[in-house]
Amino acid sequence: MASDLPSEFDVVVLGTGLPESILAAAFSRNGYKVLHIDRNDFYSGAWASFNTGGIEKWKVRNETAEPGNEKQDNKKSPELKDGERVMSMPGFPADKSKIRVQYHVAEEIDIPEESVAAESGGDEETSAPPEQLPQSDAEGEGQFDDKKEEQRTETSEEQEQVEKKEAKPTQKIWTANEIKNNWRRFNLDLAPKVLYCSGQMVELLIVSDVAKYCEFRTVSRMLTLLNGQLEKVPCSRADVFSSKKVSMLEKRLLMKFLTFCAEHDKYPDHYQDYVGKPFLEFLKFKKLTPNTHHFVYHSIAMATEATTTEQGLKKTQHFLQSLGRYGNTAFLFPLYGSGEIPQGFCRLCAVFGGVYCLQMSATDIIIDQDNKCCAIHTTEGQRIECKHLILGPSYTPETLKDSASDSKISRAILITNKSVLPSENQELSMLHLPSEDDPSRPITILELPPSSMVCPRDSFVVHVTRTGSGDPEADLSPIIQTLFGGSEQTDDKPCILWSLFYSQDDQSDVTPSSSTPSNVYLLPGPGIEIDMDDIVLHARKIWEKICPDEEFLPKPPNPEDIIYVDDAETKVGEGTENAFEDVDEKTKSEEEAPEGTKSEDGDKMTEEEPEVKSEEEGKVDTKSEEVSSDEGKVATGVENKVASGDQVKEQQESGQTELDLCNKLEKTNVS
Repeated sequence: MASDLPSEFDVVVLGTGLPESILAAAFSRNGYKVLHIDRNDFYSGAWASFNTGGIEKWKVRNETAEPGNEKQDNKKSPELKDGERVMSMPGFPADKSKIRVQYHVAEEIDIPEESVAAESGGDEETSAPPEQLPQSDAEGEGQFDDKKEEQRTETSEEQEQVEKKEAKPTQKIWTANEIKNNWRRFNLDLAPKVLYCSGQMVELLIVSDVAKYCEFRTVSRMLTLLNGQLEKVPCSRADVFSSKKVSMLEKRLLMKFLTFCAEHDKYPDHYQDYVGKPFLEFLKFKKLTPNTHHFVYHSIAMATEATTTEQGLKKTQHFLQSLGRYGNTAFLFPLYGSGEIPQGFCRLCAVFGGVYCLQMSATDIIIDQDNKCCAIHTTEGQRIECKHLILGPSYTPETLKDSASDSKISRAILITNKSVLPSENQELSMLHLPSEDDPSRPITILELPPSSMVCPRDSFVVHVTRTGSGDPEADLSPIIQTLFGGSEQTDDKPCILWSLFYSQDDQSDVTPSSSTPSNVYLLPGPGIEIDMDDIVLHARKIWEKICPDEEFLPKPPNPEDIIYVDDAETKVGEGTENAFEDVDEKTKSEEEAPEGTKSEDGDKMTEEEPEVKSEEEGKVDTKSEEVSSDEGKVATGVENKVASGDQVKEQQESGQTELDLCNKLEKTNVS
């Protein structure tokens, strides 16, 4: 496949992450030739979703990778033209950060031999041989009374019903082997994200029609820790008035404040004195109670100490505008994981002619004398010329970055046996909690039930994210121990069955250096934010630089509305139109023929024949004109073909179908 690639493309995209896939789909949709390549054997890059088996491979690959892979070490120098120079590309990213995978349950369930013997002994006592059982009533003595037997039956049935009511649902006991056997049923995101219902990503999915490749579930509840207890956050009007944790006075204050935030653009005078000041000070000015302050600040606005008043009001407004669009929630989550979103845009790119090649990368960027990228040199030794080059974060040379960021993101993925707040339904929950050790680094928790298609039944997947300090376990262990402290699977708190701790580079801020070629564009990677809106804005900004006068990802046509007309159909239409013209000329010549002349078949026409013939000619002429006009419209194209349906309907109503017309036309030709 790699050796058969064309030698020239309009756009070459390195990396299949989310922003790279969006731009690749946009260029392909607008008719550009796109080459989309990735060094990995999977799509989505740092945005990917893996099962537990894929997580193990990803861990080994990151721990054993060295800068510069084998193909780069043994690469051939690219052939250069006059005035060209070479810029080397980075090899496989060697992430030496801590990645720890651990099973917290036993390989198998050990059953003590004593309990097994006791169970077997009990069975032997109760299961007496037939000859030792009480004699039947046929012998005459000890016969039961029918009424007593009926009462005994009713009593036993009542006891069974009571036991069923009092019996608690049995808790499934997981083992490490059972988790390994179900490895295909887990979908674990490396960078879990949610979507605001009225956010940029949802609008782009709808407009581009990529939404048909994905399915979503609503984040059904927002939770928070209030006074050491998990509580549901009242977000909508219905939640506020149905909440038992908020007094009537607090409900009125909260609704009044949320209404103001939703329309704060109309009342700039109300917060003018707090512009540029922390959002926390503005909330104190509004005199919210501690409970309502906690709900707004931590769960709705998801603010920190660095959040200004303008930012806090916009975040709250964005949250409120997303409520109610897809139910009583502000967020959506993609089924099967966030890694499905980049793959959806890759599918759109491929549909419109984009070329994909995995396990291939570029070893060099070839730059001409005008400081523009004119080609790349692939790991297969091929020179591919391009007009624009788009680089994902792991493909960007350090010389093209304005400054390197040392910011880290600490992440943990947990598989648990129950929800942090059990309920009758499978709730998809999100928590945004302040941190006691460092309030500037809050913690985001996303709990996914089996209905989100990321785990099997009787299990949950939990994503824990926080701005990192270098040690993900130290950053996340306190909150994990608070919420998931169950040591046994039968405890009230959720028990951790499997865990993964890892650290990611925060690649959300990418600024090109002054030496970056003018047609080379750098894209960001996943950051600490919970949504994908910033990625869409960044991709749109690059699109406007390259194609300022073209629409960004317009809606593709419906395949059912596309009708393909090949050359054979066009020739048939043209031939049919000419045949009807010959019929018209023949009919007109017969009308103009004088009496007593011969027709084409050589028969002499009598004086009586013209009268009969003239009637027939008039009828045939009328019918032939109708047929020729209709068939001419059929031959002109698709639009006329669709428009001719009304005429066919009129003909059918008058009792003249196409079959009758064709039969009469044949009789005319014969005559």
